[in-house]
Amino acid sequence: MFSGCTSLNSLDISGFNSQKVNDMSNIFNGCSSLEYLDLSSFNSLNCKSFDGIFNGCEKLTIKIDEEICSKGFMDNIPTYVTIDNSTEMNNLN
Repeated sequence: MFSGCTSLNSLDISGFNSQKVNDMSNIFNGCSSLEYLDLSSFNSLNCKSFDGIFNGCEKLTIKIDEEICSKGFMDNIPTYVTIDNSTEMNNLN
């Protein structure tokens, strides 16, 4: 989907419905400028393949919700990708 987009540094996928996706292989492969993805609403429980999903994304930090992430997804996150599990909320008052 975004594979090879080397100039892509940000992306809003908050409206992306991933519940029926069964192959997420290489979606962000080679997105070497990508720095942050909020995947907290990214449901991967029905997906079977994640090969190379974040290959080449050395600058990337991802925010996830482990309740809707499959083991296969978690197993395919390279060690150079940072996982942000913070639950901090901005106080607008």
